[in-house]
Amino acid sequence: MKITNVAYYTPEGRIVSVKQLPLIDVGLNTAVGTESLVGVSNVDTQRHYVLNGDIAPRPDMGLLVSSFQVAPDTDWLVSGIPPGTIVNHPGGDVVVDDGVLEWSTPAPGKYFFRFVNFPYEDAEVSVEVTA
Repeated sequence: MKITNVAYYTPEGRIVSVKQLPLIDVGLNTAVGTESLVGVSNVDTQRHYVLNGDIAPRPDMGLLVSSFQVAPDTDWLVSGIPPGTIVNHPGGDVVVDDGVLEWSTPAPGKYFFRFVNFPYEDAEVSVEVTA
């Protein structure tokens, strides 16, 4: 019985799982709404996706951060954000379509931001607001 590695992915290319199965069981394990790619190796579901039927590395967002430390009430900027990116930040979630996030706070502390926009790799950035 031949065993193979199989990547299961959504129509947009998001890899949802990688399994090692007998070749005969590949179709039986394909969930509704997913497709399979047989014979894959070295696949990381967070760092890869399926592009034109092949495994490819997810691209980096290429974020540009103005600094990692700012004074209270000083604008902190992140640019180079791909359109449609969801940013999880201390005030909630926002969709960025113009490529730039501008944020400030009067409260000192360390703040964390997560940028999500498939197929790009998720990115996390922090800024420290110092008094």
